[in-house]
Formats: sequence, structure tokens, C-alpha cells
Amino acid sequence: MNQHLLIDLETTGLEATGHNAAAILEIAAIPLDAQLKVRESVPTFQVLVRPFEGAHIDSQALHINHHHWACAPSSVKYQQAKPIDEALALLNTYVAEHFGHPPTDYKDRVILCGWNVGFDATFLKVAFAYADTSFYFHYHLLDFMGICRYLDTLTQNVRTTGYKLERMAKYYFGFPLVKMTAHTALGDCRLAHRVLEKVQEETLAALLRGA
Repeated sequence: MNQHLLIDLETTGLEATGHNAAAILEIAAIPLDAQLKVRESVPTFQVLVRPFEGAHIDSQALHINHHHWACAPSSVKYQQAKPIDEALALLNTYVAEHFGHPPTDYKDRVILCGWNVGFDATFLKVAFAYADTSFYFHYHLLDFMGICRYLDTLTQNVRTTGYKLERMAKYYFGFPLVKMTAHTALGDCRLAHRVLEKVQEETLAALLRGA
């Protein structure tokens, strides 16, 4: 059975290609098993990434993710950050070490998942192509936001918060926790998984009440 990698990126903007192509600033990931449970025995992954030369840098994006170091080449974090090719090599090494070497059979590849994961997958695919590095992940994606939408339809739940991760996390866990963790790549990974678990619990309870 396929295993899953819960992934989140922080970027300098919203467009992965074109005139306003943004850069990846942070990659984080949490390994999940086939049942979407966290593999507690496996470490998480996190790396800062230097923006490529000429990348579009949106000040609003940096205001949200607090990666202002991206515009400060002399800063400690900028110096600690990896060029994109090195960051992707580290990600591939991590996956090979904890999920097994890239399988020869495509269907056995690791499935990327996350909140609105199509955004992250698009940036990753462009980055892998830019770095001329093999992309070893499955073409299927598992979107936690889509799962939550579907589960709400099963119980006819009208979610007044909408489906933005931060709003749903505030509803379930309160503002202080969200303020500390949101808009960091690893923090958003953890929030996404916790929100999904909460919605699953609510859905199961509602279905059992109606049984």
C-alpha cells in the first residue's frame, strides 16, 4: 500500500511559473502511513531554501510567512538556507531513507498530501524540473481540504469558517496555538493533520448518532 508524505511549502508568491514566478523558501514534511497516521518513529523534514535569482518576491507573502530573511543575503537564515537543488536533493534522500529507495513500479511511489496540496505539488514539480532532479512522487495527490469538504457533505454540515486552514484551526484549537504555528511550513503540516482528525471525529460521531 502507498505511504503518504504530508507536505507544506512557504513561498515568495502564488505563481509557480511565468513572469511573476515565485520561489520556494521553506519545505517541510511529516511522514504518514497508509491510514494517514503519523509515523512517530520517523523524523520530520524541514529545510529553508534560498530564492533563485530573479524570483518574484511579494512583500505580502513575506508578511504572512515572516521569511523576511529572503531579502537579506547577509542574514544568518539566508546563509543557512540551501539552494533549491541542494534542498530537493535532501528531500529525495529523506524519502529514500524513510520510505525506501525510489520504486521501479510507479504505483508504489509515495503520495503527497496536505492542505490544498495541489499548490505545493505544482511548485515542487517546477522546482524539480528547474533543478534537473528526478521527481519520485506519485501523480495522485491527497488533498486534506477536499476530504474535509466531502466529509461535511456526508453530515450536511455548513461550515461557517470556510475551508481556509487557519480559520478551521482557530475554530478547533483557539487563537494562541494557531498564532504560534500557522504559516510556518512544519506548523501548517501539523495543523492540517490535526484539523483533518477533528473533522473525521465529528463526522463519525454524527453518522453514529444518525444510525
